[in-house]
Amino acid sequence: GLPERAIPYLRRAAAADPNNPYPWFCIGQSLEDRQNIQSARAAYQKAIALGGPNGNPAFQQALAALPPDSR
Repeated sequence: GLPERAIPYLRRAAAADPNNPYPWFCIGQSLEDRQNIQSARAAYQKAIALGGPNGNPAFQQALAALPPDSR
């Protein structure tokens, strides 16, 4: 599907601008759409870390909305 096809392009965007949290947020959304929750969690955490204390609150909201970690 579309989210699956978007991930390689989003990863390239993240590599091209490594301090930009938005590609990581979009990667997280795409992975979440594919039910890859563990990887989505990691991508959202990366977006939060890159966003710093004044980052977009949507990053934290997306992470909080994920199901609990089942490890």
